[in-house]
Amino acid sequence: MPGLRPAIEVKNVGLIYHSPDGETEALRDISFTVQPKEFVSIVGPSGCGKSTLLSLIAGLLKPTKGTVLVEGQEVEGPSPLVGYMLQQDYLFPWRTVLENALIGLEVLKRKNRATVEYVQGLLQTYGLGGFENYYPGQLSGGMRQRVALVRTLATNPEICLLDEPFGALDYQTRLFIEEEVGRILRENEKTVLLVTHDISEAIAMSDRVLVLSNRPARLVAEHAIDLGQEHRSALSARNEAAEFKTYFAAIWKELDVHA
Repeated sequence: MPGLRPAIEVKNVGLIYHSPDGETEALRDISFTVQPKEFVSIVGPSGCGKSTLLSLIAGLLKPTKGTVLVEGQEVEGPSPLVGYMLQQDYLFPWRTVLENALIGLEVLKRKNRATVEYVQGLLQTYGLGGFENYYPGQLSGGMRQRVALVRTLATNPEICLLDEPFGALDYQTRLFIEEEVGRILRENEKTVLLVTHDISEAIAMSDRVLVLSNRPARLVAEHAIDLGQEHRSALSARNEAAEFKTYFAAIWKELDVHA
C-alpha cells in the first residue's frame, strides 16, 4: 500500500533477557513493517520469540536494541490503538459475557451508555446475542473465543495482535473460528499481526507471512500470499487454492532449515 504510513514499524530490534544465570538473546536485528488494514502472520520454531515480538509491539516489553513504532510513534507502553488477544481467553468466571466484554472499556475509563450499546451490538453481530448474561462456564470453547474477540474489538483499536488465539480449540472448532475471526477483522478493516505455529493457518488468513529462525530469532523469509481469491476465505484457501501447497512447502522447508 504505497504512500501510506506503516501501522507497525519494527526497526533493527533486538532483545536480551537478563537473569541470575546470565543473558539470553531472544531476538536479533529484526526489521519489518505492517501496512494499515494488512493481515500479517509470523511463524517460527517453538520458543523462538514470536510472542516476545508481539509483547514489544504491545508495549509490554522494551527492546534492548532498535525501535518499535505504532502509527509513526515510538512505543513507550500499552496504547489504546492496539488490542491484544491471547491464546487463552482469560475470561473472568464470575463475570457475565457482557461484563467480560466490557473490561477493556472499564480499564480505559471509557464505559458509558454509547460504548455499552456498541459492545452489545458486537455480541449480537458475532453470534452471542441472547448470551449476554451467561457465564463463561456455560459457553463452548468457540463461543468463549468470540467473547475474547469482542473484548478486543470493544475499545475499537486500529491494530489487533493475535497470539495463537485458536491453539486451545479442537481442530474442527479451530477451523470454524479461524474463518469467523478472519472475516470479522477484515470487515472491521483492522490491521492484524497474528503469531501462529500453524503454517496452514498463516497462509489461509494472511496477506503476508514472515518466517523467523530459531532463537535468537531473525527474520529469514517473507512471503506475499496471493491465492487468486477475490473474496478471501480461510476455508476455501485451504481447500481450493492451487498455490496453497506451494506456499506451504516453501515455508515448511525454511522452518526445517532454521529449526
